[in-house]
This record gives sequence, structure tokens and C-alpha cells, in this order.
Amino acid sequence: MIETNHKNKFTTTIKKEIACNICPSIIFEKAGKGKLKNSSGDESFFYWRIDQSEIYFSFDKKQDKDMFFSAFQVFRFRLYKESKSYILELTETSVNCKYILMR
Repeated sequence: MIETNHKNKFTTTIKKEIACNICPSIIFEKAGKGKLKNSSGDESFFYWRIDQSEIYFSFDKKQDKDMFFSAFQVFRFRLYKESKSYILELTETSVNCKYILMR
């Protein structure tokens, strides 16, 4: 909200906020399934599996893969607890880009 004063008359203008750069919600479910939900409410589904220090993602549908947060499907991972939060670090193995997920 913006208030301006013009010769002792107040004018109030309300501007609508636009959400941008909102991270998707990523839910790891049991039995190697998962769901990604973006800020507009759209959902995509994936499968995941862990092999030693790497996590692999796969998809049944092209649109699910296209909506995924990364073009890559294999990551090194690190899971740890810090204070009251659980942190999952996913590092793309080919370009060394890191995603940090917190809960």
C-alpha cells in the first residue's frame, strides 16, 4: 500500500503483489515415488532411487520431466539435520550446480 500526501489530502493506492521465483514443493513419498508442485498448483510426478551417494530421478511422462526443477536426473546427495530443519543437498554431477531443499 502506498500513501501520498497532496496539499493535505491523502491518497491511498493499493498495488497487487505478484509472486515470482517461488520454489516448487518437492515431496518424496514411500516406495520411490514423488511429486513436485509448482507455485501455480500444477503437479508432476517422478520416481526416485538411491544408489550409495547418488539419487536418480525418472519419469513416465514427458510433461512431468519438463516440469522438473532441473534438466539433469542424477545428483550426488547429502542429507543432514541443522537446528530444527532437515536439509537435502542435491548436486548435479556433470555441472556442479547445487540445490538445497529444506524442511
